[in-house]
This record gives sequence, C-alpha cells and structure tokens, in this order.
Amino acid sequence: MESILVVDDEKNIRITISEFLRERKYTVHLAEDALTAVELLRETPIDLVITDIMMPRMKGTDLLDHIREEYPDIKTILITGQASLENATASLRGGAFDYLQKPVTKNTLLSVVENACRILTLDRLNRRLMEENRQYRDHLEELVHRKSEHLFRLSRRIVTVQDDERRQIAHEIEDTIGKSLIALKLNLQSALDGRGSAESDALLEHLDAIIARTRTMASSLDPLSIASDDLVLVANRIREEFGCFPSCTIEIDAAAPVRLGDREQAATAGLIIREAVSNAIRHGRATLIKITIRSEDAGSTLEVRDNGCGFTAGKPGDERGIGILLMQERASAIRGALTIQAIPDEGCTVSLSIPGSA
Repeated sequence: MESILVVDDEKNIRITISEFLRERKYTVHLAEDALTAVELLRETPIDLVITDIMMPRMKGTDLLDHIREEYPDIKTILITGQASLENATASLRGGAFDYLQKPVTKNTLLSVVENACRILTLDRLNRRLMEENRQYRDHLEELVHRKSEHLFRLSRRIVTVQDDERRQIAHEIEDTIGKSLIALKLNLQSALDGRGSAESDALLEHLDAIIARTRTMASSLDPLSIASDDLVLVANRIREEFGCFPSCTIEIDAAAPVRLGDREQAATAGLIIREAVSNAIRHGRATLIKITIRSEDAGSTLEVRDNGCGFTAGKPGDERGIGILLMQERASAIRGALTIQAIPDEGCTVSLSIPGSA
C-alpha cells in the first residue's frame, strides 16, 4: 500500500485523517507542521502528502513548492478552509493533485486518496514501461551495432575475394590472350613482309582493335587499374575504358580534384562508378551518362545519372541485381551511403556519399 504523510497543525484533524486511512491499510506518517514534514521527507519514502494550507512557520503552499521541486513523483492533496479556498484552487494550477475543504468527511477523503493512488500506480507503471523501453532500445541498438559491424567485415571480405578473382582473371587475359594476339599480329606482319594490301591492312587494323579491346577488358577487371586518391582522375580513367562505346557519351562534372586521402577508398568508389556506367550502357541502353563529383565538409559525394530505359527494382530475370548488390557491398566496405533511383523509361541515378576522415 501507498505511504501517506499527513501534515496539519491541529492534532485532532491529524488523528482523524490517519484513522480513516489506516482503516484502508495505508501506511500513515504524521507531521505537526510543514518544516517537520520537510525533515521527514528526507528520511522516509512517501507517495502521497495530505497537508493543511494555513500553518505556522511554513505554509502548506510553500511545502507544495518544495515537494514539486525536490520530489516530483509525490502527489499532494491540500486541506483548506473557506478563507483559503482561493489559495487551494491556485495551488491546483501549481501542481497539487486535488484539495479537500474542511470539515473533511471520511468518504470524500478516501475517494480523493484512492484517485491519487490510482494515478500513482499509473505513473509507476508508465515509468517502468519507459525504463523497459529504454533498456530494450539500448539492447536493440547494441544488436544492430554488432550486426552492422559483422556485415561490414563480411562485405569487406566479399569485396576482397571478388577483387582478387577479378585481378587474377585480368592478368590471365593480359598474359595469355593479349600476348597471343600481339604475337599473331607480329607473325602476320612478318608473313606479309611489306606485301600489304587493302584487305591485309584492314585485317591488321581489326587485330589492333581486338588487342585494344582486350587490354580495356583486362583493365576493367583489375581494381588497381583506376587506383588514385583523386575521384575525378578515377572517373576520367573509367570514361576512357568505356570509350569503345561510341553510342554513349560520358560527361564528368567536377570543379576540381576531389581527393579522399585513401587510394583504396577512392578505388572502391571508382568500382561503383564503373559498375553504374556498365549497367547504364549494357542494360539501360543509355546514350548519355553524367558523373557528378563534389567535395563537402562532411565528406564527398558522387552521382552517376543516365538517360537509359531505367528498370523496376526486383524484377525477375534482371541481371542488374548482381551489379546493384556488388555496389551496395562496396559502399558498405567504405562506410558509404548508396542510393539507387530508377524509373522505367526515364533512366537511373546512382548516388554515393563517402564520409570524410575522422
């Protein structure tokens, strides 16, 4: 049961009220004036204070102010005579739960006290729920943090493995196919021995184009081929790689070099640009791609916007899903924020925000 403090300078009133309350099994404490109540509040847990307003040394309204400042969870009920009724109503606006007018009847007293106790119970329940919610939120945030860290490490591992495999394939293309084509060209030139014709010249030109395309393919597979801490330079290298697609124009909008201070971070961002450009050309059939790069106080941002056919996210059979997943993994690996907006028949925009160095 609640612990109730009764404060009144008239002994008979104190005794009468305490008897009414004890009949209902409340724990009751008594104080003959407000100053005594202040001392008792320091030492005793109290849930509800019932206090007279007009008392010597310290008024009940002053006690109310003290309780509101020092013990905001305690409810206060004022006892007032006709002369202090105005003070009582003013005190309700100042934080008192309710007031009782003298002479206090048993039924009225118990009714007001029961209402106050119900509110106290609800307040305690609300505080407990708020605390449980806080603990649950903290626990959830911790779980999310742990999961995010795990996914971050996993993403880095996936990207590392993929880059290693791409680099190995690039080297194999360069060392086998590329060198074989060059040897074939040299042998052909030697066999012709200056006896070239229009047909043989065209064949050699076509062979040169195949060799250039092979080098571009190998370069596009090797993440280190675009390595630089300058995102603008990285974007220009990527534009050169896709120069073999004359049907698509790639524009770069960047006012100045945008340096990240980390070659690996810039190379990873470059791989995202490369994947976005590749998707736009191969799947979106874009004729214009604009790469925008900006440096901001909080970090750097880049955007790849195309005028292609766009797509519907999650559409079955769409090969872009793998590329999008790869871009998301790479963005996670550098703690970047990646967003992709695609509208069917209107194109696609890939945006990446890269946090600055701490």
